[in-house]
Amino acid sequence: MHQQALYLEPDKAALLDELAAETRIPKAVLLREAIDDLLAKHGKASSEFIDLVRDLLPTARKVAHHFRPLSSTQTLWERYCDEVHLKSGKALKILGMLR
Repeated sequence: MHQQALYLEPDKAALLDELAAETRIPKAVLLREAIDDLLAKHGKASSEFIDLVRDLLPTARKVAHHFRPLSSTQTLWERYCDEVHLKSGKALKILGMLR
């Protein structure tokens, strides 16, 4: 493996330490997972998590759009559909899958 220096802001380094302690996963493993996801996000590698998100979000967006309210009265279910539609759209834009 190749060693790479990593500079983190103190608050993020503390949070990484806390996460490693809570999960009992070594920081090196957590950082490798993060790098894998970052590379997958930009199409440079594959990541189970990113692949799942890429499969899930378009479907969630279609379902939410299908169930959007047609009238001015909005049920809780319809509000949740609107939230899913909006948030999945934002996530798809971040992943470069929606413009």
